[in-house]
Amino acid sequence: MEAPGRLGGQNYSPWVTVFNMCNAAIGSGVLSFPFAFRQTGVVGGLILTITIWSIEVAVLCMLIRAAEKYKTKSYQELVVANFGPSMVVVTCVTVLAFMVGSLISYFIITGDVFQPIFASWFGEHSLFADRRVVIVFFAMVVILPLSLKKNIRDLRWSSTVSVVMLSYLAIALVAISVSHLISAGFPEHINYFEGGYHTFIALDVLVFAFHCHIQVSIACFPVCHYPCRTILEDGVRYVLRDRISEGFSPTLHILLTLFLCGSALVTSLITSDLGAVFSIVGSTGGVLVIFIIPGFILLKNKLGQVDVVNHADTEVPFLQEESGCTKALKTYLRLGCGVLLLCFGCLIFFVTAYVTIFGKGDSKLFLIWRSHM
Repeated sequence: MEAPGRLGGQNYSPWVTVFNMCNAAIGSGVLSFPFAFRQTGVVGGLILTITIWSIEVAVLCMLIRAAEKYKTKSYQELVVANFGPSMVVVTCVTVLAFMVGSLISYFIITGDVFQPIFASWFGEHSLFADRRVVIVFFAMVVILPLSLKKNIRDLRWSSTVSVVMLSYLAIALVAISVSHLISAGFPEHINYFEGGYHTFIALDVLVFAFHCHIQVSIACFPVCHYPCRTILEDGVRYVLRDRISEGFSPTLHILLTLFLCGSALVTSLITSDLGAVFSIVGSTGGVLVIFIIPGFILLKNKLGQVDVVNHADTEVPFLQEESGCTKALKTYLRLGCGVLLLCFGCLIFFVTAYVTIFGKGDSKLFLIWRSHM
């Protein structure tokens, strides 16, 4: 039986969409801002936050208009519509790596948040105070059952609870900060600006924090696990197309869910460095998904023919048909924005990769690399 507001497998309930989108957009990334501000200082962090936010909002608007033009329902479909089937493998691998990194971060955060609580309940030396036990417990009791859900409507209540808890967290932090300022006064030693390689580490973190581009489409599930499973399922069906029947396969659904959750769980048990996960995911998959691929899409469409899409009896032009100086100006503006996106993405990708692996003396990755030299 279909839930109210859901027709033909698509979700038409605005509140379900809003809460699921909020759950996708303000997930684990919201906890990365303190780390980013510590790397760059208060003023530097604000400047980087506003800059990355502005760029990503503009990219989101462009992706939405492009998706309406090409009538696509997912990020992968939009890339294929622009560049053909040859790009689907690159895009799927990029999105998969980006989302798996997000899954790992959720497990790490779960352990970091609940381990002290379990330690206070059961004692510091209790088995339940072990971070790994805490992660496995929540993975089996909460995360895996939610990941096994098939439809987006089944996540509406968990998304609502997530948004409510994040709102409570924000209010609690503001209240604690104001109370501390009233009782202890304004701190004397504040780091307003920190330059150097710290800036690029913070850039990666903020890129990850603001991501929700893959969840823009109504066809994509808001929890990061769902795009991952969809990509893997498409790949398996392509390879084993003669052995797997069309339609929903419960066996394949369960196996892929267990594989993804298990892989992310094992990785989170091995590492506890959340900042490194944010930085690596943001500088690789995040940069490709948010800057480089949209930059190529913008460049491809800058001189394209004008298509008008009828959406709910409303014409939505991706490139407005104009003449004279206005048309030329907008064309060159799109060209410039596309080039800037590509350059900005490539700069973050290569510089932060070098800094994270070789140049950051206190980086765990750097110490591991140097210990093997």
